[in-house]
Amino acid sequence: MTIKYIEKAKLGRPAITFNLEELEALARRGLSYEQIAQSLGINFKTLASHRKKNPEIQNTIDKGRAVGVAAVSNALYESAVSGNLGAQVFFLKNRDAERWRDKFYNSVDVDLGSLHLEAMKNIVGDIKEIN
Repeated sequence: MTIKYIEKAKLGRPAITFNLEELEALARRGLSYEQIAQSLGINFKTLASHRKKNPEIQNTIDKGRAVGVAAVSNALYESAVSGNLGAQVFFLKNRDAERWRDKFYNSVDVDLGSLHLEAMKNIVGDIKEIN
């Protein structure tokens, strides 16, 4: 499906035509907005303007990105299930990071102000004992 837009406020400019199938295909491949605009031969600001004016353009890009992520996720899953160790490790580290990460971090909350005051009291007490 093709949508044709003519900006009325800027007379003398050529009409901009968006092919929604092409737009979706570019988004499906994971291209950024800037890369999509460059592929379409338009300025990034022009694409941004039309995305705001017509929700169908933004919806097409969102749909394309979702389809692309789903396809890669499915391929990763299939590869992991079929025994690809690298895919299995990647999948588990990203889907269940609490149990499958390489490094575990421990955190300790310390009130440095209290420690500083306690240390100062000890130093003052030591000085008093010396005198």
